[in-house]
Amino acid sequence: MKTSLKLLAGMLLKNTFTANRMISGCTKFGELDEARKLFVLTTERTKVTWTIMIGAFSQLGCSKEAFELFNDPHASRLVNQIHVAKSGFGSTLLVCNTLVDSYSKCGLIDVARCLFDEMPERDTVAYNALLMGYSKEGFHGDAMKLFMEMRNLELKPSQFTFSGVLTAGTRLEDLRFGQQVQSLIIKSDFYWHVFINNSLLDFYWECRCISGATKLFDEMAERDNVSYNVMVSGYAWAGRTKEFGKQLPFASMLSITGALSDDR
Repeated sequence: MKTSLKLLAGMLLKNTFTANRMISGCTKFGELDEARKLFVLTTERTKVTWTIMIGAFSQLGCSKEAFELFNDPHASRLVNQIHVAKSGFGSTLLVCNTLVDSYSKCGLIDVARCLFDEMPERDTVAYNALLMGYSKEGFHGDAMKLFMEMRNLELKPSQFTFSGVLTAGTRLEDLRFGQQVQSLIIKSDFYWHVFINNSLLDFYWECRCISGATKLFDEMAERDNVSYNVMVSGYAWAGRTKEFGKQLPFASMLSITGALSDDR
């Protein structure tokens, strides 16, 4: 690392691409102190430079340091965008929602949460962005808590809300929670959406609830290839593929040929 610092202090100090690669290399090995030194020595910091450092602090649980970088007055456009949002220029809610969504998708979930908490107002879009981010990054308990917070605030959930929280419930195999979510879906405008019902099917199979999956599948007004594939995979796991195969139309038989062979 000392050699790297000496090199960077010379010619490489002016090469932003190389500096970014070296900083990124340090962060991947958990060498945050060395990464910070390289960051300080880099004379021209681009959006990528700031993103690498903020992402590293966030992913390694250093949310305070990540937020400090986020608010650095000398930051690049990455940070300036947030100052614009905080200052109230333009559509603050729209800008903040976009930023929370962007950082959640980039895996900067701690930074996204900090920005979310700083927002003067939050709508369903903001909650969805963070909830989907939590689900994607494996923070399923946090996703479920956020969903309950939405309910307490009486915010109307969207199909993305249900998709994100069902992912969390599926990974935690929380059958009771999933059934509560299904009750809400039935009362909403999304009960007939095949996308949502496919997520519910996947949830029931992950929870090893054959009766729940079968009942839902039978009641679905619309089914697509995903619906059948989820059911085939589930019945294959249960060793009952042939039983389900009898219910399938001929057009769907090709998708279960392999599963039927494995079940013999």
